[in-house]
Amino acid sequence: LTENTRLEAKFAPIHYQLTMEDAVGGVALGAGNYSYGTEVNLSAIPQTGYKFIRWNGEGISNFYDSSTTLKIDANITIKPIFEAQKYFLQTKSSKGGIALGQGYYEYGQKVDITAVPSTGYKFTGWQGEGISQADLLATTIHITSDITAKAQFAIIDNYFTPYANDFSLYIDHLDFEKRETLHTLPLQDGDGDLIKYSLFSGNIDK
Repeated sequence: LTENTRLEAKFAPIHYQLTMEDAVGGVALGAGNYSYGTEVNLSAIPQTGYKFIRWNGEGISNFYDSSTTLKIDANITIKPIFEAQKYFLQTKSSKGGIALGQGYYEYGQKVDITAVPSTGYKFTGWQGEGISQADLLATTIHITSDITAKAQFAIIDNYFTPYANDFSLYIDHLDFEKRETLHTLPLQDGDGDLIKYSLFSGNIDK
């Protein structure tokens, strides 16, 4: 080397890998190979029936924002977390029975619903969307939104069908004796014979 020789050092940025783990319920954008110090845009996109909850990983600007950024300083693996949305299934019934199955359920669930006719009534079918077999007492309903399923009943018009007025009964305390009569309902059948139904106290649960 002479005293007039110039030396020049050249440097290149180190590249790191940003890996996105697979997630149930959606996809995330932003994975790739980036140079040190790059600020990467991240986006989490939920599928129908799911919602974004948070990011798992280090260096993320806002863990609870579906659109956020991450600064690259090492090889990093992150994962978006999604959760199935819950919808309300309301069960209703016409006079002459009850419908079972009401509650909150996750998107995509197939829920059991059951129609229970009262004495002297028959089940005639379900009304509502997503019901698999609307003519069956016990069937399923596909949950994709808040939805109502209504069981329809009709009176069995035969000679011995009992008839009575509707009533409401409100329990205002829990100190009944076991088998104590709570309410008696007088009624009659088709030819006028008097009949009596009684509701008794049983095991009182919480």
